[in-house]
Amino acid sequence: METKEAIEQVTEEPLNGVLVSNAVENRGGPEVPPETRSKGTNGNKRSQIIDKAVELFNRFGYGSVRISDITDAVHIGKGTLYLYFKSKKGLLLECFRRLDLLIFTLEQSDGVRTAEGFFGRMPQRLAGVLSQYDWFVGINNLIKASVGSDDPEISTRAKQSYRTIIEPLKKDLEIAIQNGDARSTDAELAVYGLIGFADGVNFRVALDNRYRPQQVVDFLSEFVDHAFRSTTTQQSVAGDLSAVITDQNGVCTEVEQVCCHRENKLTGSLGLADVEVDLHRIASMVIREAAPNWFADVSMKNSGKASIQINPDLELSAESPIGKLRIALKSVSTVVFHTPGAVSN
Repeated sequence: METKEAIEQVTEEPLNGVLVSNAVENRGGPEVPPETRSKGTNGNKRSQIIDKAVELFNRFGYGSVRISDITDAVHIGKGTLYLYFKSKKGLLLECFRRLDLLIFTLEQSDGVRTAEGFFGRMPQRLAGVLSQYDWFVGINNLIKASVGSDDPEISTRAKQSYRTIIEPLKKDLEIAIQNGDARSTDAELAVYGLIGFADGVNFRVALDNRYRPQQVVDFLSEFVDHAFRSTTTQQSVAGDLSAVITDQNGVCTEVEQVCCHRENKLTGSLGLADVEVDLHRIASMVIREAAPNWFADVSMKNSGKASIQINPDLELSAESPIGKLRIALKSVSTVVFHTPGAVSN
């Protein structure tokens, strides 16, 4: 058992000589941190220490926070903290790894994986971040502050962790540019600029309760559309596609400028194949559940028919006579399209 003197000596030790786990050193891909694999009290205690460390590091600065500040806030002894972390620096690096896990989990979620491309995935990514807004802002600020650390390892690890935010967005934007869906731009600068803009919006939201999370998601998603979508694609998505949407309660609404998850196509699977169906070619579709799956029974304007397995959380959006309409596919009963000048086979 460690003596009090030994514990105090480690507490005051400079930021060097720290043992870092293989998972921290190996940046081949985000691993699940031990606290998420642990069960029961130990896993919870580890998470509580990390959460409180993020809060205190972010509020007072890493250099100003002592180990005793963290243990006092979590109501544990120093010896307990050292059961989980070798030092204050080791704890800071574990805070960075928590961001790796957050982004990895978000990118593997059904909402992001089944959405289509940069523009389709943006609302899902935003909603995921906003669901953990307070913690995400704290670790994001801590990482940005740590980039300028005099400790090379802390600075390098902070930069690497921030790249876990940048890379998925940058990759999707580059693909969208190559496909002509997004306007030609520097994807790296565009993504950094987008994150900075989102930080400013989120700061405003945190000031009071004026804005709901969904309003923020919608605002930022629309901003992304206007900022990055190519002019040709914008005109296609915001075209003259009209429809009558009937929800599961039998309420019918006449709408215009219909999009599915901000695209002018319905995505899903047909057997083992992925499919994308241009909404302009659809005459009508019926949404039904065949537990555990959901299907869109599509009737095409060329008389073709198909049952497409869909993500029920995909959203139809359109302009109604009284304003913007948004509805998840699982809440829709039928959609009957009528498109002046529609594309035909």
